[in-house]
Amino acid sequence: GGAVIDPTNGDVYVDTGNGPYDANQGGYDYGDSILRLSPDGARLLDSFTPPNFQQLDAGDVDLGSSAPALLPRISQSATPLLLVQGGKDGVFRLINRQDMSGQGGPGHIGGELQALQLGCGLYTQPAIWTSPASGQVWVFVTTGCGMRAYRVVTDASGVTRLVEAWHN
Repeated sequence: GGAVIDPTNGDVYVDTGNGPYDANQGGYDYGDSILRLSPDGARLLDSFTPPNFQQLDAGDVDLGSSAPALLPRISQSATPLLLVQGGKDGVFRLINRQDMSGQGGPGHIGGELQALQLGCGLYTQPAIWTSPASGQVWVFVTTGCGMRAYRVVTDASGVTRLVEAWHN
């Protein structure tokens, strides 16, 4: 996968591949997870682990095949700081950077805001683009099945989602 640095606070986001996971039982193993680390890398601040982490590990369809991509601040959103992450499992996830599991800290399971099926595994980092003319944020994803473009849309109640604009 890879690591990305949050320009808003310097936190580091990394994803992990196959491996044991026992953090929800008080352990320190975070296989098949996304980790938010302090800017110096010394402290684990938050984490996201899919509920099917054991299946991902057993089938070698982990998250570690792609790096997280950070979206710019979405001002009208109830969750203004988001990231997207895909993996070999073909699932594309939208995650709140400020509370990755929705449970206030590391060591919890699940919590993605949205999960989309791509049809094939993701092996590259998604590309994020903001239109200079309209301010519309776009997410582009390329897999072995083709390419997809998503618009980042926030409704009147502040819920932000990825809406597929096109695919080939």
